Amino acid sequence: MVCHCRSAEEHAERAVEQERSSNRSETEYLKRQIKELEAGLAAQVIDNTKFEIVDVEEVGAHLVVKVRYPSCTKCSYEGVKVMVYCDTTPIDALKWRSIDPHFKDPAEARAHNAAPSPAARFPASDAGWQDALKWAASL
Repeated sequence: MVCHCRSAEEHAERAVEQERSSNRSETEYLKRQIKELEAGLAAQVIDNTKFEIVDVEEVGAHLVVKVRYPSCTKCSYEGVKVMVYCDTTPIDALKWRSIDPHFKDPAEARAHNAAPSPAARFPASDAGWQDALKWAASL
């Protein structure tokens, strides 16, 4: 490629403008990607206040719970989660207004009648349910 600039200054100005244009294009591309990723994440968010307890079993001082989240359309096992809650009674569970299946700081959960953080999660299959019961019994 042959340069047709009349001076070194003109050449430098064109180079700077080309770099700015390239940066603007890259910025716009990255902004579009961020919006797409945010939209994808928003679609995967579980509304943990809308749940159905499908099954529950008390194992010693622990509770094994199978919960269906209707808003979890892209989750495996059709939005069903199997979780183990240590030192929890069925009476405790009756007070829960939200059940977050994700692990979190235990202090956060006690507020707002929320379920505590699960001690463990298992696949929502028959084998996963049996494994959860065995694990709870081993504690």
